[in-house]
Amino acid sequence: MIRSRPMRHGTFVAFLLLILGIAAARSGAADSPVYPGGVQADARLVSGVFPGSDAGSCCWMLRHAALILEPPADANALIVTLFIPTYALPPGQTQTLRAQLGSARAQTFCCLGPGIHELALALPAARTANLTLSFDLSRSFVPASVGQGSDRRHLTVLLRQIAWRNTFSPGLSSTLAPRAMKVLLGLYAVLFILAVFLTYRRPIFGAALLIVTSPFALYAPLGATNLTLPKAMLIAVALALAFRGTRTALSGDRRVGALLLAQGILALVALISLHNAMFTAPVWREFLKTCQYGLTGLVAYVAFRADRSQDRESWIRVSVLAITAVVALAALVQLPSGAPMGINLAGHFLPRIAGPLEGPNQLCAFLGIGLPFALAFALSGSMRTVSYAVLILGSVAALLTFSRGGIFAIVIALVLVVVSVRSSRFTPVAYRAVAILFAVLFAIALLEFAGEREPVLARLAFGAPSGAENFNGGLGTRAELWHGAYLLWRSHPLLGIGAGNYELRIAQTGAPGVRTHANSAYFQTLAEEGILGFIALAALALVSIRTFRGPRAPVLPKTMLAVVVALWVHQITDYVTFYPKVGVLLWTLLGVAAATAARTDSQMPYRSAE
Repeated sequence: MIRSRPMRHGTFVAFLLLILGIAAARSGAADSPVYPGGVQADARLVSGVFPGSDAGSCCWMLRHAALILEPPADANALIVTLFIPTYALPPGQTQTLRAQLGSARAQTFCCLGPGIHELALALPAARTANLTLSFDLSRSFVPASVGQGSDRRHLTVLLRQIAWRNTFSPGLSSTLAPRAMKVLLGLYAVLFILAVFLTYRRPIFGAALLIVTSPFALYAPLGATNLTLPKAMLIAVALALAFRGTRTALSGDRRVGALLLAQGILALVALISLHNAMFTAPVWREFLKTCQYGLTGLVAYVAFRADRSQDRESWIRVSVLAITAVVALAALVQLPSGAPMGINLAGHFLPRIAGPLEGPNQLCAFLGIGLPFALAFALSGSMRTVSYAVLILGSVAALLTFSRGGIFAIVIALVLVVVSVRSSRFTPVAYRAVAILFAVLFAIALLEFAGEREPVLARLAFGAPSGAENFNGGLGTRAELWHGAYLLWRSHPLLGIGAGNYELRIAQTGAPGVRTHANSAYFQTLAEEGILGFIALAALALVSIRTFRGPRAPVLPKTMLAVVVALWVHQITDYVTFYPKVGVLLWTLLGVAAATAARTDSQMPYRSAE
C-alpha cells in the first residue's frame, strides 16, 4: 500500500507527458507549410507561390509565379488544378492566365471565372529532367480590401494541385503489383491461345468471342498504353483466320468495302488533324482506335463468311443475347451495392447504374445495340422466350441509367425493328419520319452549338431535370460543352484542334472545372477535326445506313439498320462510340450483318437490295 502511491504519480506524469507530446506534434504539424499536391515542398523550387497552413489555404499565387518540376518518364501532359474564390474577382470580371512549361509553346486560358479549373499543358518535345512551369495572370486583389482579413498582399488564384498524365492512354495503370501483373498476363495467354484454337476450328467462334468480350477491358499496362481483352481477342481471331487462309471471304462485296473505306477516311482525317494539335499523343490514340474499329468489323465479316455451317447465325444470336443479359445484370447489381452516379428527381437522389461500362450513357448505348437484336430474334421466332426475357431485363437496366438520349434512341430502334420485321409497308414511312426527326433535332442542336438560342435540347438531353445540372459529376452541362466545342472549332475551322484534344483544351473556353468530351459526336468531331472530319463522319453515317438497306434483307441486316439509324440520332447528344466497349460491339455486329447481307446479295442481283 505504501509503494502504490509513487506508481500512481508516475503513471499520471507519463500520461501528462504523452498528452503534451501529442499537442506539440499537432502544433508542429499545423505550423508546417502545405504545398500544392504534386509540388515538391522546397522553397528553392518555388517562386511566387505561398504555401498554406492547411489544404484550404493552399496555395495563393502572385501575378507572376514559377515552379520547377520533375516529369515522370511516361507523362506527356500536365494537369494544373486552380481554384478562384468569388471574392478574388470583381463582379462580372474574369481571370486570364498564360502558362508555359519548359520550352513548349505558351498557352493562354481566357475568361476563367470563380470555381475550380483544370488546365492541361503539353510537355515540350525536348524533355529534360527538370522543367520550369511559369504563370502570368491578368488580375490580382488585396484580401484586406475585399473584407478577407488584414492580408495586404496582391494575390490572384489558389494553386491546388499539379498532376502528370499520359494522354495516349488516359486509363494507364502502372500500380499493379508484379505478382498481380504475372497472373493477369498468364490469364491473357490462356485466353489468347483458346481464342486462336476455337477460331481456327470454327471461324464463327471468333466472331462470337469478339461480341462476348467487348464490355470487359481487363487493363494490363503495356509500355505507354494498355493491353485490353478486346484488343487481345482481335489479334487472336485475326491470326487464326490468317492461318486458315480465308482471303476468298473478302471477294466480291462492294458494301463492306465502302464501309471500311469510309472508316479509313475518318482515320486518315484524324491523322491529318495533327497539323493543329497542341497534344499529339491523343491524335495517335484516336487514329489507332478508329483503325481498331475498322479492323474489328473486317475480322468479324471474314469470320462469318469463312464459316459455312448452317448454325453460324445461331451462335451470333446466342452471343448477343448472352452479353446483353450479363451486362444488364451486372448493372442492376449496382442498385444495392452502389452506383457510380446519381440524379436528383423531385428532391430524391436516385442511382444511375453503369455496370461494366464507363458510365450510364455508355451503358444505355451498349444496351441500345443489344436490345433491338433481342426484339428482332423474338419477333422472328428464334429463341423467343429467352429473347423476350433479355429484352425485359435490358429495358429495366436501360431505364435505370436515366440517360434520356439513350432511352430515346432505344425506343426509336425498337419501333424500327417492329415495322421492319412485321410489316414492310410501313418501313419506308418509319425511316422517313426518323430522318425528319433527326434533321429537326440536329438543327436545334446546331443553333445551341453556335449560341444562337437557349439550350433547351441540351438541358433535355442532360439526363437530369432543368436546374439540377450540378449532379453531373462536375463534367459540365451540354450547353457549356457544345458552345465550348464551337469556340474551339472557330479557332481552326478546316482541320480542327486535333483529334482527342477537346477534353484537354475545353478549359481554354472558360468552362469551370470541365475536362471531358463534348457529349456529341458531331460537335466534338467539328472541334477536333474541323469541317473535313465532320464530312468524313457524315459519310460514314450515310454508308453505314446504305449498307443495310433492302426490302429482302435478312433479320440481322434489318436490325442493324435500325440500330445504326438510332445510334446516329443518339450521338447528337452523346459521343458513345468514343468508348471502345461500345465501339467494338457496334463494329463486330456491323461486320457480321454486312456478311449476312453479302450472302443475300450472292443469291440475287445486287440492285435488288437497293
